[in-house]
Amino acid sequence: MRSRFNTRQRNYIILGLCGVLLIMAVGYAAFRTQLNIKGTSNITSEWEVLITNIQSQVINGTPTDAETPNHTETTANFSTNLYSPGDKMRYTVTVENRGSIDAVLKTIEKTDSSNEAIIFTINGIEQGDTLKSKGTTTFTVDVEYNSEVQIQPSNLTSNLEITLNYVQAGTNDEGTVLPNETNLMRSYSSNSQADYHSDEYREKITSIEVLNNKNVPSDAVESWDVSERQNGSVMAWIVNDPENAGFYKLYIGGDGGVVANPNSSYLFYGFKQTKTIDLSNLDTSNVTNMEAMFFYCEALNKLNINNFNTINVTNMHDMFNCCSSLTELDLSSFNTSNVTNMSAMFSGDVSLKNINFGQNFDTSSVNDMRTMFNQCESLTELDLTNFNTSKVKTMSWMFHGCKNMLNITFSKNFGSATTNMSRMFNGCTSLTALDLTNFNTSNVTDMGAMFMGCNNLKALNIKNFDTSDVKNMSDMFNGCSSLTELDLSSFDTSNVNEMISIFSGNSNLKTIYVSQNWVTDNADITGMFYACGTDHVTLKSS
Repeated sequence: MRSRFNTRQRNYIILGLCGVLLIMAVGYAAFRTQLNIKGTSNITSEWEVLITNIQSQVINGTPTDAETPNHTETTANFSTNLYSPGDKMRYTVTVENRGSIDAVLKTIEKTDSSNEAIIFTINGIEQGDTLKSKGTTTFTVDVEYNSEVQIQPSNLTSNLEITLNYVQAGTNDEGTVLPNETNLMRSYSSNSQADYHSDEYREKITSIEVLNNKNVPSDAVESWDVSERQNGSVMAWIVNDPENAGFYKLYIGGDGGVVANPNSSYLFYGFKQTKTIDLSNLDTSNVTNMEAMFFYCEALNKLNINNFNTINVTNMHDMFNCCSSLTELDLSSFNTSNVTNMSAMFSGDVSLKNINFGQNFDTSSVNDMRTMFNQCESLTELDLTNFNTSKVKTMSWMFHGCKNMLNITFSKNFGSATTNMSRMFNGCTSLTALDLTNFNTSNVTDMGAMFMGCNNLKALNIKNFDTSDVKNMSDMFNGCSSLTELDLSSFDTSNVNEMISIFSGNSNLKTIYVSQNWVTDNADITGMFYACGTDHVTLKSS
């Protein structure tokens, strides 16, 4: 009798045989596997925020549309006829985000030809609102005939314009992507915000401190959300200053501290009554712009910036300008390797006696040092031997008005790229000796009034000066009344066209050493030796 196998049984048998074969194969060949993986990835983000609808609705009285409300993607238009006091029309505007990127309403600007009779009211939309991708938002504009106007006009027109400025979520006004930190502080470059930067408070705040919490106390006079994303992650508040009636203490706080905005320019500009600022809890690692950060903090005498991380900063223009009460600055934490602008950085700091630059105060990227130490009247000495000025284009007015300066030491090749040294030492009335043998002036075109008013200067070493490109030397040594001789033997004045009053007022000057390259044929020499005293000046060939 033949055996029969059903289908399932046969399958089992076949699999069993295959299994045997596989096992047998192991003995004759090693396993080998080759995998090939290919892929393509595309980003298809889109930005599309637009107006999609506008509708009118009578709220009170009998107002009418003068024309049917209409819109484009970026503009909505309406025109209303108001007939009687109390008439009120409402316009509902719909804004849609059809893109794939969340949007934030950065600013709302409203202008209208204001009058008492016609009132415009906007509701349902606020600065800082987030419009999610594929989402919509609506807001209303009410137009009302003011019933409280005493004398009703017979014919009056008022125009309204509203501008909504949407930006990509996570970016600033310039489109720069912001760090992801939730406790990111807003930028104050315009100083027009209605918070503690308002004129009302800026001149009534005596101290500022950044905290590592955002717990607004019950005794706060006023508080504000000062986070970049308007999400409450950074709060600011003021409390009464118990020692100064009518004045306040300002606190800015975020849980774990506050992250400074990449654009921190003008952050504390114009806080003229503020005496102490403690920023030890401010994270500046993302900051690129510190321009005028403490500009016009005239009463500031204690500043804690010891934890500042400045590795990404490119602009320090006017950073401490007119901090006229500061006596010392500790910049030992500063790494300035990426800073390109230091113009007027310490200008007007008339009380500043000491600056601790630290080991990482790197000027190798700086191109502008004009007025850097202008009017630093209390500085007596500066050690600039670590300054790399290979990219600095202008040093005009750099030490102007440093009237108590006794000594400045310079790095080698100082000023190698500089074209303008006008008024550089103008008004340094306490300098008695100045050794500029480390200067490289090969690119300088303007030396006007460079040493003007240095009336106690007795020794000036400029033997290495290359003046072959200089065009202006007017007033260069004007008022250097203590100089008895000048060695200008290295001077080539063939391109100079202005020498007006170059030696004027040098009452003790007897001898000037020059070479055959001293030529004045093309120069205006008006008043060259004016008020140089009764003794004649001798030009001697070196």
